[in-house]
Amino acid sequence: MRIFLQLVREKSASRVAHDAGISQQAVSGYLRRLRDAFPREIFLRHSSGLEPTDFALGIARKFEQMVADVGDVFQAEVFDPRSLNRWVTVIANEYAQL
Repeated sequence: MRIFLQLVREKSASRVAHDAGISQQAVSGYLRRLRDAFPREIFLRHSSGLEPTDFALGIARKFEQMVADVGDVFQAEVFDPRSLNRWVTVIANEYAQL
């Protein structure tokens, strides 16, 4: 998803490859797999680079929302033990009790 979103923003496979630290061939392979996965044209090739179609822009909006949602899942909530309002039982063996 990140490579796809970068392609939509950058409109250049070589720039995306450089920024992502992968080869341009890897990005080309990714584009090939995208073409196989989707029933409609995603990018149009121009002399100035890749132009995302309206279909690609719609997918990009959904992918951006998915990436944001996944990021929210991994946001660590600050734990404040003073706000804990429940009993906690600690069980320890004789070594931990010393």
